[in-house]
Amino acid sequence: MVGCLLAACRGEPAAEAPIQTDGQLDEWGSALRHEAPQERMGEAPVSVRAIRVADDPVALHLALELDRSINVQGLRGALLLALDADGDPASGSTAFGRSGVDVVLSFTRLLRDDGAPGAGLSIAQGVGAWRPDPTRPDEALTPSDELDGYALGLGFEPRHASDRIEIRLDKRSLAALGEAGSASAVGGTVVVVDSAGRVARVGPGFDHRLRARRALPSRAPGIPEPASPPGLRLVSWNVSRDNMLVRPEPFRRILAALAPDVVLLDEVPAAAREADVRVLLPDPRDGSWSTHLGTSGSRQRGAIAVRRGVLLGVAELARVALPDSVRAHLGRPASADLEEVRADLAGAGVPVAGAWLEVEGRLVLLATLDLVCCGNAADAPEDRIRRIQADAIHEALRRALASRPGVAAVVVGGDFNLVGSTAPLDIARRGLDPASGDLVSARALQLDGTTTATWTGFRGPFPPGRLDYVLFSPSALQADRAFVFETGDLSPEELAARALVATDSDRASDHRPIVVDFAWRGPPRPSRSAPREPS
Repeated sequence: MVGCLLAACRGEPAAEAPIQTDGQLDEWGSALRHEAPQERMGEAPVSVRAIRVADDPVALHLALELDRSINVQGLRGALLLALDADGDPASGSTAFGRSGVDVVLSFTRLLRDDGAPGAGLSIAQGVGAWRPDPTRPDEALTPSDELDGYALGLGFEPRHASDRIEIRLDKRSLAALGEAGSASAVGGTVVVVDSAGRVARVGPGFDHRLRARRALPSRAPGIPEPASPPGLRLVSWNVSRDNMLVRPEPFRRILAALAPDVVLLDEVPAAAREADVRVLLPDPRDGSWSTHLGTSGSRQRGAIAVRRGVLLGVAELARVALPDSVRAHLGRPASADLEEVRADLAGAGVPVAGAWLEVEGRLVLLATLDLVCCGNAADAPEDRIRRIQADAIHEALRRALASRPGVAAVVVGGDFNLVGSTAPLDIARRGLDPASGDLVSARALQLDGTTTATWTGFRGPFPPGRLDYVLFSPSALQADRAFVFETGDLSPEELAARALVATDSDRASDHRPIVVDFAWRGPPRPSRSAPREPS
């Protein structure tokens, strides 16, 4: 007789898949879905069809299903969540027809098209949180006691436009907002506000009893070891410009702990030299590092380093010019980001770097990029410029591939800044697999398994989120493992064993590196011509 080792055979409940803040709802399973009718009070920028609610020992999870694809940080109006943090209607305030409201979360943009504050609401762009004033229930839209979203463990995905939004909140911090300081239940109501500051929709609402579950590990088990050759461990990292020059030590410690074979760095300051890149690299396990510093971009560029194999620059990516069509989206910008695009347009080109890597009998086209920041809507000038930048880079990569028969794979990493539409990512990966087809995106979670966030602002109106991606050729490569690295996820023992400091991630960059362990599919297919040095 075959023994029964499954939990179900022993009469135990089956373990539920942990909910991950990644913008996908595949793992939500039997989580309660609330579809209560909405009270319609006017024209709304969006309607919430349903809200799902779940919790684990650490976090409260909310999933909003919307009637259209939007970016909640780019909403012309506001999406609010009025939450009863302790499940006690006798505490807190009365707001939007609900008793016991302890905190209001808001998702919005600056509400006037000219970027000025006001226009009916006093809340500002991004994600905010405040306690409503219990003495003024009719003024729940006015922040009276503003809270730091970071202190609430607030996160949401995706950052780009979508018709589903996942929100994560720290249960302990949320419960502390109630009078008892603890909670066995939570409740809430969704509120949609129009661009003039008028409440346009109320509902759906929910009441959710928090369930006791086995505790989740408080720290990640450790950094996975890289596979032995012929696999490749790749690290793609936005280095936050001058940070790499001012304090290289945490970069070096992190890269040493991750032990990569290939490093893609974006947002490298234009003042950096190859020696500045080399000082970040750990001592190689064998051989020596080869580096390539890009020359495209006015104030920031890209850099590529490999621990083994032959590395040569890609001529087609030495300078990727912006078409003059980008000028129509610049106007007279006040933001530093659009002024930088103006400088790129003047002749420096898009921030991108590319290199050929010959390794294990295969030729790989590597590229790292950084698209313009900000613009939280698909019609924002920044998002339109991101599409133009992605198209220029895509065309350069296509020409590079056409120049070299026998290329095995393409890998593109960097900061796509997808806070508007997904179009820039879709453009960048279209048809670039040498075997015909699109590049695919490596799915990487932080080591604690909770989120795909690759960026953190430390505090302020923009919670941690996913801005960075690694694209690769699925015909030649498979991603055996991918993760986002954060020193704060590691135990003190693991930090000490890896010669890391808990604050290394925060001191190095506001972005977190993506680590991908690649394995080859099939035998090598040697290329038939030698790479060319960029002119």
